[in-house]
Amino acid sequence: MKALRWTGGTPELRAEIEQAMETPDPAQNPEVELLAGSKHRRSLRVPSASLGQSVVVKEFLPPSRHSRKSRRWIEILRILCGRSSAALEWTNYEDLTNAGVPIPEPLAFARLRDGTAWIVTRFLPDAVPLEERLQGYPFEKRRRMREVGELVHHLHSAGYSHRDLHVGNVLVSEKEMWFVDLQRAQPMRHTSDRILDIASLDFSLHHAGVTVAARLRFRIAALGLGTFRVAAERELLREVGRTSHRRAVEFYHDRTRRLLRDGEGVAKLRIEEGRGMRLADIRDGEVAAMLEAHREVVAAGGEARLKCDHRSNVTRVEVAGRRAIVKEVVKTSTRKRLADVFRGSPAQRAWLAGHGLRLRGIGAATPYAFVERREHGVPVESWVVLEDLGNAPCAADLSPEQAREVGFPRRLLSLLRTLHRAEVVHGDLQALHIHLVDGEPTLIDLESVRFLECLYDRHRIKMLAELNGSIADEVLPADARCDLFDRYVLALPFDRGNARALREIVRASLARRQRWRGEGCEISRLLDES
Repeated sequence: MKALRWTGGTPELRAEIEQAMETPDPAQNPEVELLAGSKHRRSLRVPSASLGQSVVVKEFLPPSRHSRKSRRWIEILRILCGRSSAALEWTNYEDLTNAGVPIPEPLAFARLRDGTAWIVTRFLPDAVPLEERLQGYPFEKRRRMREVGELVHHLHSAGYSHRDLHVGNVLVSEKEMWFVDLQRAQPMRHTSDRILDIASLDFSLHHAGVTVAARLRFRIAALGLGTFRVAAERELLREVGRTSHRRAVEFYHDRTRRLLRDGEGVAKLRIEEGRGMRLADIRDGEVAAMLEAHREVVAAGGEARLKCDHRSNVTRVEVAGRRAIVKEVVKTSTRKRLADVFRGSPAQRAWLAGHGLRLRGIGAATPYAFVERREHGVPVESWVVLEDLGNAPCAADLSPEQAREVGFPRRLLSLLRTLHRAEVVHGDLQALHIHLVDGEPTLIDLESVRFLECLYDRHRIKMLAELNGSIADEVLPADARCDLFDRYVLALPFDRGNARALREIVRASLARRQRWRGEGCEISRLLDES
């Protein structure tokens, strides 16, 4: 494979790369190793005898004839104008090397006749993505966060922003760190570029499971702040946090929408009953068998029929060794059917909610599949197949001793904080809809879940009242409830005032007339007297 034009690199290195890239498939050429790949580009490790070590060849593939025509022509024009992703990344490699930013050493750049481009850099044998180095002990993780922050501060001090910072684009070894994937990097024009860089990596660290405290060390080091900070510096820290949160909301909303098309471990489902989605490792026939078993249980009755009324049928089935819960919803109201045209059928909403919650780090019963039947585009029937959590204890059935044993208040606090930080409304957050899987709260009854861009006080008060009213006094005594609320508002205070919000929660909980009677609650007593 002969390159049309080379920039940099010795003749020997160029010849080695061209020979290796004649057969870049690792299955046919054992000397070549595929490091990463996608439909647009791939990275290969290629040995170089002239250098005495391996190099990395990042291959940018030409616009495919299978791409959209508009995208293909845009890419061709960018290549002709010298503004392709490969050309921009090579320019950034040269500029950042001259600026002293830690990046893999750029060796050569090649352009081929068909539009393919190669960027050749020195291979870093001990380097791994940052996400693989985040599994250490707390002290090592804290040190690592400070070092990552200092690396980002170095980049910004050199006058550049990365514009695609995440834990996969930072390579680390025991003693050094490097930036990679630089095609979007550009000179920094405004403070907002700096904040966006830091916030993007901060969110990526959060998604990788790094705690708030550890990420705060990263933010401080990335901003180059000292021990004592003035008001403007504290506002910078808060702005990074707000931007990181917005980035999280956008990312999770986008990933949740993707659950309705092939990819990401899910696939489209087509059976006689209708259309839907399923997990990639579950076949259409298995879903059809579960729905058939569901109909048989509904007709026969027995313990496997968990619910049967005018709104829904819920059964427990087992097919091919897989136990599942099947929930069928039949809409008879024209108004509700028309509403489902816009919001999706109950089964589709449960599918998106279950996977969306799990994506956000919130425990939920795993949806295996959903099916809906439409008439003239209007959903009239739907079925969702869910993970069976029957063996996990339900929070509504806990005795006071069991609640103390599993640390129920602490686990509830963790669930509420995570839900509300992720801007999630459950819709019916009762203890009846929380199971404890290995002690961790896991949600069911998912079709009313909503992912909002902003969670207001009224949403939080309603959910807290639903949960508080569904837990008996003896399971969670008044002092434990007050302590839980105090810890909750310490992290997530109410805009209308914590004391006022607490009174509204107590009033709404009592109005529900469920399991909580308000024994030992001072606010409950005052409300009764008034």
